[in-house]
Amino acid sequence: LSVLPLHHTFEFTCGLLLPLASGARIVYLDEVSGERLAAAMKVGQVTAMVGVPALWQLIERRIAAQVSEKGTAAKFLFDTLLALNRRLGEKTGIDAGRILFGPLHRALGGRLRYLVSGGAALPEETHAFFAGLGLHLTEGYGLTEAAPVLTVAEASPKAKPGQVGKPVPGVEVRIEAPDEKGVGEIVARGPNVMKGYANDEAANRKVFTEDGWLRTGDLGRIDREGRLQIMGRAKEVIVAANGENVYPDDVEAMMGKLPHVTEYTILGFPDGRGGERVACLAVPEPGNEEDHAERIARARESLRVAIRKLPRHARPAIVHFYDAPLPRTATRKVKRTEARRILERLVAASEEARTSDEGPVLVTEVKRAVAAVAGRPIEEIHPHTRLLADLGFESLTFVELVSALDGIAARAHLPPVDAERIMQCETVADVEAAVGELGEAPSPPASAGGKAAPFLLPEPVRERAKGWMRGIQLGFYDRFMRTKVHGRGNIPQNRNTIVVSNHCSHLDLGLIKYALGPYGKDLVTLGAKDYFFEDWRGHYFRNFTNVVPVDRYGGGKEGLETARRIVERGETLLIFPEGTRSVTGEMQPFRPGCGYLVLDTGVDLLPIHLSGTFESLPKGGVFPTKRDLEVRIGPPLAATRLVEKVRGMPREAAARTIAAIARAAVAALRDGKIFDLETFSVADLSRSEADDPLADLFHDLKTRFVPGSVEKPVRFYFSLGEKEREKWTVVVDRAHCEIHPGKPEGGVADCVLKTNPAMMSRIVRESYVPSPPEFLSGAVKTNNVALLQTFARIFNLTRS
Repeated sequence: LSVLPLHHTFEFTCGLLLPLASGARIVYLDEVSGERLAAAMKVGQVTAMVGVPALWQLIERRIAAQVSEKGTAAKFLFDTLLALNRRLGEKTGIDAGRILFGPLHRALGGRLRYLVSGGAALPEETHAFFAGLGLHLTEGYGLTEAAPVLTVAEASPKAKPGQVGKPVPGVEVRIEAPDEKGVGEIVARGPNVMKGYANDEAANRKVFTEDGWLRTGDLGRIDREGRLQIMGRAKEVIVAANGENVYPDDVEAMMGKLPHVTEYTILGFPDGRGGERVACLAVPEPGNEEDHAERIARARESLRVAIRKLPRHARPAIVHFYDAPLPRTATRKVKRTEARRILERLVAASEEARTSDEGPVLVTEVKRAVAAVAGRPIEEIHPHTRLLADLGFESLTFVELVSALDGIAARAHLPPVDAERIMQCETVADVEAAVGELGEAPSPPASAGGKAAPFLLPEPVRERAKGWMRGIQLGFYDRFMRTKVHGRGNIPQNRNTIVVSNHCSHLDLGLIKYALGPYGKDLVTLGAKDYFFEDWRGHYFRNFTNVVPVDRYGGGKEGLETARRIVERGETLLIFPEGTRSVTGEMQPFRPGCGYLVLDTGVDLLPIHLSGTFESLPKGGVFPTKRDLEVRIGPPLAATRLVEKVRGMPREAAARTIAAIARAAVAALRDGKIFDLETFSVADLSRSEADDPLADLFHDLKTRFVPGSVEKPVRFYFSLGEKEREKWTVVVDRAHCEIHPGKPEGGVADCVLKTNPAMMSRIVRESYVPSPPEFLSGAVKTNNVALLQTFARIFNLTRS
């Protein structure tokens, strides 16, 4: 399993080149999260994995958190067995981990044999944790200049933390100028050691000994068995828990001399997790006490500008100001050890002041998540606690936090959090603001624009109210409407499915739940956030339904991701693949979302056709006018067979074809026919399904989308004929493009274009600009010529 970025030389060699040379299969994650990692371990039957300490600590915290959730007794038993197995291994070399922690091993795929840690020092407690589980971490040592491995320790129950083993074949390691304890600088040579820095003889003279050995800059000693043990660093380098190396001198050279700052130094500050954070101690320009705040503000702004230009991993997470000259040697070099002690005092004083100012901690689900991920007591988490500076967050920690927040969202039936926005948060208060409705504010503030704040009732009240509402809903279809249901024997009561149906009316959701009986009790569906959840009534009645809000103008990605998470949690999901209610009662083309879900989750589709709802309550209607309704439930469409039928197709084409097959199955139910997936051929799909020329045309249009072409969302509507499938809507914003058949929701668009399919094809495929006579003759009609020009720019349709 390859998790780390391939630009990391440790992952590139050990996670890519080594498996390829060994003929092993490599599994990659489509999303770096605890949930996807666990799934990959099981599905991919993973036997080996390399990682930096931050990754192993992430896994350690997730396991510990899951144990803690089971109660005090479970945690006591877990810790006892962990210590017992670790002690047994140290004394006898016997490992009982697979027996004592069998469920955990099976959850990780049950085949793990090689776990390698490198890139930074592995904390002893993490090494001990995995040893207790019977998952023995192999520690390695090396550096980029050695491509990047020099030594590797043998994993065993008796392995000691901190020992990085013997040199790999062909590599020699020795200790240069050892002291009385045998400690000195580690130097190495071998075929994997670089020949030197290109065009930099001065640097080469510093990094190589006179007889050609590479100076690693690390201190170590070699025991009687020839095993290397790392003792510290001989040269200044900051090693983060994620394995990134940051050289203070290089960072200072990149930042250069700064206005309003007399001097500054870059140094490492312990992050409490075995690594270091990049820190900056700066002296502001001199002045008097009265303008102290202004001087600090000017210096802070100068540093902010300079820091933003640095590579992300080199940006200081801690910045403090010191109103005195920095300690220096006789040769004017900053004494970083003394500077670090000054910084420690400033950080401690700052934390004490912040804690005393904030008063009691307001405990929220967000704070609990932050505390769990950071491995800190909840009492230490305050609104102004800084994620980077105070808690040592880095990329993997942020990923873990996003995963934890997604868990909170799932329990509240909310969409996943915005991962990118969480990554930009600086404080706990920022996270709470980003998550919004997940935090428990002392009093619910009004949201921007006067929209109603969420109102979540206590869980027992919500569940009882849902049951009450369900009873009323089912009674309506059972007693008031004349409802017939066919095919209930096709419902797979032993597993979840993705239910797909035609959509004509607001009656459809309740009718499907009624038709599915007990199987539909916890049925989840997606609802347009702006349509159902914008006012207090929407937020209030969300307590009684399983409708999950999504942004229908968000480019489709949010809705698809939300749907995937719902299905992977084992819940049955209802989607209407047409995207909106049909205004004619005829089935529209199915959008590819259900196809993507099948490809991503491997869950079967359950086709359903509804009739009578359009005649009773069409779009725009207020009350049902007719009572005869009919539901036909077809046999499930096996995901394995669907995937087989699209094997070899590009992903998007495969998703569209699966959606077209689903539509064919629903159409067969409409026509009273039997749909047999086993004998059905993709070649049987009509052009109106998988090979619609307009669908191909608008697919081509989407591939030409140029992000950043507009500042605010714009909606285009194309009417290319009288038939339903000849009407298309295009919604774009700064980063996303969503194209779907049919009219825009609400019937409103910023720009409307009426023409014919042939003209639209020329506009898209030939970058054709209609002539004035074509506009005057009515061959092309629009309400906004200026936005048509914008449309051409958005999709790169301008001729060069």
